[in-house]
Amino acid sequence: MNDIGKQTKAAGLQYAYHNHEFTKLRDGSFGYDVLIDETDPKLVKFEIDCGWMVLGGANPADYMKKHPSRFRMLHIKDFKSMPQAGERPEGCELGSGFIDYKGIFAAGRSIGIQHAFAEQEGPYTKPEMESAKIDYAYLHSMS
Repeated sequence: MNDIGKQTKAAGLQYAYHNHEFTKLRDGSFGYDVLIDETDPKLVKFEIDCGWMVLGGANPADYMKKHPSRFRMLHIKDFKSMPQAGERPEGCELGSGFIDYKGIFAAGRSIGIQHAFAEQEGPYTKPEMESAKIDYAYLHSMS
């Protein structure tokens, strides 16, 4: 990741990594911490996938407070409920699930998050544009 960061910097860009699954290592720590600790803060930034981070047992706001210079973007999604072990979580429109984004967005604003990208996981119960309108209204309520 540092090598990619050097190449993108040389091209006038900033490299940012987007996590997907957020799991613990055998010792109980998060693999995400290894990525943060082992990469150069000047070369590698991160886009937190807030939904997967919460499902993995971590708090995106805590990560932003602990490493404010590392995050530039948020990837946000909501889930109906915390799944049982081995179950796939069921996605839903923002604000319809259990993830509380108020603290996450407050932390993001405090560190200068530049972008937030909304995504909805299945199952899809509404037409796409209806879901997009709900997500937009929710995002607008956070500003």
